[in-house]
Amino acid sequence: MDVMRRVPVQRFPVGLLKLQRACRRELGRAVGKTMRGIQSERASLVLLLGMFGAFLAPHSLNGQIAVYSHAADEALSRQNYDLAISDYKKVLKASPSFAPAWNNLGTAWFAKNEYAKASEAFLQAVRYQPKNDDYQFNAGIALMRSDQCDAAKPHLERSTISVKYKARAEYLEGVCAFVHEQWQVAEKEIGNAESNGFQTGEVYYMLTIASRKANNPEGAERAYKLLCKNFPDSPLRHELLGEALDRAGQDEAAQSEIASAIASRPKEPGLHLQLGVLELKWQDLPGAKASFEKELAIDTHSYMAMRYLGDIAERSGQPDAALEWYQHALKENREFSDGHYALGRLLADRGRYVDALRELEASFPAMDQDVSAHYWMARVLQKLGRNREANDQMAKVREIHDAARLQDLQKLGQIQP
Repeated sequence: MDVMRRVPVQRFPVGLLKLQRACRRELGRAVGKTMRGIQSERASLVLLLGMFGAFLAPHSLNGQIAVYSHAADEALSRQNYDLAISDYKKVLKASPSFAPAWNNLGTAWFAKNEYAKASEAFLQAVRYQPKNDDYQFNAGIALMRSDQCDAAKPHLERSTISVKYKARAEYLEGVCAFVHEQWQVAEKEIGNAESNGFQTGEVYYMLTIASRKANNPEGAERAYKLLCKNFPDSPLRHELLGEALDRAGQDEAAQSEIASAIASRPKEPGLHLQLGVLELKWQDLPGAKASFEKELAIDTHSYMAMRYLGDIAERSGQPDAALEWYQHALKENREFSDGHYALGRLLADRGRYVDALRELEASFPAMDQDVSAHYWMARVLQKLGRNREANDQMAKVREIHDAARLQDLQKLGQIQP
């Protein structure tokens, strides 16, 4: 049944995409611009994200350790990250509790997009100097970049007591709540950040969405007006209008707004992805494919673009290519439930039912209210001779269908809630 194949795109994707974009705005100019001000005899560089300057932590080292520390500082300033990592490791082998070196090691790993290793290094710096505001904030932002909001939360909360980081930490806490669709918390934290002086286009953009999702239309209207007033040329304004038009079913107008945003900022991560979403809804497969490929050229880790390219390949009769795209997407994000679903469904189509079941099971509980996921689970379980479980899945399909039909009737006023 084609209806059970399910087109994966209905509305603009949010969640982790917003998290990655918010982090990227904070992180994008960190490495390189914070290199200025390094003093040659101090292992002192910290990842002071975005617009922050370098932090210098005075210390004294002697002998060969000082030589390694000096060499590591110089390598980091030249963006020779492999050499910096090697030299900082030598420093830490001789002085394992030296927090500045742990922090700088994290900076080098971060510059190489090795976010897990960067997080580990920053956490070691925090372990040895827990009262250091810079190290706490660095740990929080690196964990966020690794999509570990829960682990980042205590470090961000600790950062809110720092005058230097308070507003940004509140904003990032709000972003974490946004990702987990905790709309009231997101609205509160992002609003606090705005009140405390962190007033960027991204703040008003996300505050508009969070307020709307939290059923606060007045708050959403205020945030949108401030975005338009303070950032009249921002592509985010086009994005919000595009999203609103998309929700209203005005696809052509929405596509025009997103195209305007791209024209303003063609290298902005996420914009080509959103355009591809709209093109996919219009069944413009060549246009969508080109947009998703452009997204990957900008953000090579965009697992959502990979997932959509897999869907296009599948629709174009290229199952092998689709399989590769789905696997690439899951390699980037093992928690990507829709990726597991897509891969499981494709494997089922190819008769690989045991593998298909494993992938489909991995899509739950995130897809527990998705009819298609339960339908394909039922098909696979039936093929494996597990008929009772297959019947349970079909019962869930009927339950979701009935609930959706009831909701539609209530909207039409034909029955009372």
